[in-house]
Order: sequence, then structure tokens, then C-alpha cells
Amino acid sequence: MPLLRARATSVAYTPVDQQKAAIARRLTSNWGRGYWDPAVMTEDYVMEQHGGTMQGVYEGEEGIAYYAEGFQEAWIEARVEVDDLFEHDGLIVTLTRLQVRGRSSGIDVEIAGAGVVRFGDDGRARRVDAYTDRDEALASVGLPGV
Repeated sequence: MPLLRARATSVAYTPVDQQKAAIARRLTSNWGRGYWDPAVMTEDYVMEQHGGTMQGVYEGEEGIAYYAEGFQEAWIEARVEVDDLFEHDGLIVTLTRLQVRGRSSGIDVEIAGAGVVRFGDDGRARRVDAYTDRDEALASVGLPGV
């Protein structure tokens, strides 16, 4: 099971908001199946992919559906595991391991990535930035690399 922990910052330890952590875990695990759960996302939800072949910004239900379709076209099998999850400045950061198999090539690929989840006032995910490079993800929230 992935760790849920507070992470040291220059100021103090930040306790993990368990509700936000559960939403981030749900979004992450569903991502590998190409399923996006509208119950935990705001209507104006944005997902931005940093790196990889599907790099770009995907907005709202239509954008997420387009991303999911492209993802499923590229990969015949996909699984995302959360290696670590912590909160930093109100954001949930997930360190992930994406394991995929190319649909046309059959080649297995493993990517040590990360996600940064921002939440709306209603407690639902408003934005996810997905990274294929963990250090880039951590730098985006002002943290040193792994």
C-alpha cells in the first residue's frame, strides 16, 4: 500500500488531508484504466500532461475524454501505482509508477512519474498536472528532486 505521510518542508510538517489523498489516489488508479471519475472532479477540471507523447492541456469532460481515448489507443495495458503521496502547500503530490504495454509494438514501458493535484473550494479535484519526470514535478511545487 502506498505511503500516506507528512513531508518535511522548510517551515514544518504538513499533515495529509485524508479526503484529498483518497481523491488523488482514486484519480491516479483510474488513470491507468482510462477512466475519469466526474464525482471527484470539478466541471471545469483541467489535466495537463508534461512530457510524453500526449503532452498538452486537456480541459473539461470533452478534453479528458479525448486524452483517455488517445491513451487507450497507444497502450493495450496500463497500470498506475502510487509509490508515495504527500501534501505540500495544500496540493497533493503523488509519486507514481506507470506500467504500460504498447498496443502496436507490444513493448513494456515503465515510467517513474508524478502528479500534482489542485483542489477546488468544494473539495473536488480542479486540476491535475501529470509528469513523466519526478524532479520536474517536485520543482513545479518548489521542492527539491528525489
